[in-house]
Amino acid sequence: MKTGKYKVTGLSKGNRFTFENNNGTWWAKSAMPDDRFQALFEWAKSDKGFWFQNILANVSYEELSWDGTPIDGKVVGIEVEFLN
Repeated sequence: MKTGKYKVTGLSKGNRFTFENNNGTWWAKSAMPDDRFQALFEWAKSDKGFWFQNILANVSYEELSWDGTPIDGKVVGIEVEFLN
């Protein structure tokens, strides 16, 4: 199993993360506990400054597709870089 860090550009119900690269948009399911995803989702929904932070997801995957996106990626953790 490999892991990589990717910038999160969106969250959706159903515990899914949205990412973007030069070739378009891609999604990954959350492998985090449901309560952790829900806390992150509520934070994003209630804090207008949430998306001004650098939100990075640690994504585990078996291999990359032709466009460099993880095949069947699962988000196993989040890192937030607070920007001023």
